Amino acid sequence: MEKVKKEIMTKEVCPDCGKFLMIRQGRYGDFMACSGYPKCKFTKNLPGEEEKLMPGGQEKCDKCGKPMVLKHS
Repeated sequence: MEKVKKEIMTKEVCPDCGKFLMIRQGRYGDFMACSGYPKCKFTKNLPGEEEKLMPGGQEKCDKCGKPMVLKHS
């Protein structure tokens, strides 16, 4: 049985090329991506997905002050 990946078109517009963004399924959860892929490679996390990337106490980077994220390899 094949896995079916969902792609949902949104009304949000890509800031890079102006095409619509889509909600897609990735290895680590849902995310938004430009419908102009592969020409445009813009992506962003869905609202609320950032919390899933930062377990525990929202550590900040010593160099830039931005929140640290958990990277899967």
